[in-house]
Amino acid sequence: MATQRVRIEFHCGSGLVFHHDVPARIVGANAIGPGFREAYISAMAPIMKEHQDECLAASQKKCACCETADSKQALMTPCSYLHIPNDPVVHVFVMPVCEKQSCNDQGQADMNAMMAEVTGMAEGQVTRGGPVESGDSSRVSTRISRNAACPCGSSRKYKKCCGAA
Repeated sequence: MATQRVRIEFHCGSGLVFHHDVPARIVGANAIGPGFREAYISAMAPIMKEHQDECLAASQKKCACCETADSKQALMTPCSYLHIPNDPVVHVFVMPVCEKQSCNDQGQADMNAMMAEVTGMAEGQVTRGGPVESGDSSRVSTRISRNAACPCGSSRKYKKCCGAA
């Protein structure tokens, strides 16, 4: 399988930058084609899991939600810019939370709101992520509504831009 080296930036208080080989079929023009979402999740889940401890160490030590308990896990939400030809990158937004379910739920809601702001979508249009350690790789994706503004910044609708099949 052909791979391509891409930059992955973890935003967790201090910027952590790593380079990883990902399947070439999810980079460039392929980043908007059929099967991208599944291949993207499969590629990103182990990378995020690999760097979770480093992200926790680089993040604030207290839970971002309750601000009293020690953070024990990192909620991570990747935002793909793999379609950019000269500089494919994935930005991974990290929020440290404690083990309380209420903080996990609040953290996921906050991450959803932040992703909606970053992508210009309404909050209900973004699929919420979850802690990578859960092993449920389907929770680390961001789904873009076809009628939302394209996150590439073109000012066109996603379906007419990067989402065109």
